[in-house]
Amino acid sequence: FGSTEAWLATLFYLSLPVLAGHSLFNTKDIPAAVLYTAFTASVIRLASSQARSNYLLIGLTGGALCNIKIPFLLPVLASIALVNLRVSESIHKNRLSVVKDFAIQVSLVIFLVSENLESYVTDFEAFSIFGPNW
Repeated sequence: FGSTEAWLATLFYLSLPVLAGHSLFNTKDIPAAVLYTAFTASVIRLASSQARSNYLLIGLTGGALCNIKIPFLLPVLASIALVNLRVSESIHKNRLSVVKDFAIQVSLVIFLVSENLESYVTDFEAFSIFGPNW
């Protein structure tokens, strides 16, 4: 498919009434879907072009996605690891360079998620007074 079909599919998807109706009840899903799409696009960009800006884009979009919804942390970290291994095999990078790129991306993700983790700890402490099962 070409770029015209891709834009038409996106516009048709955004015009679905279910999407707008669901966004009224769960306000985190729409930004998470947008950031997940941006993260996936940045992974695809890195697979096709190994520019430094693509490495940073993966870290930033992955961190922003995990900041909105923390359950995305494991898939984001796994995707970053897999794409770094794949890119390193295709262009024969040395292991130190692969580890450095992976560390930059993961540190961006963790930095952006760290603000969100404090609220989870606070909620856990608040609910722990209700019983030993919390």
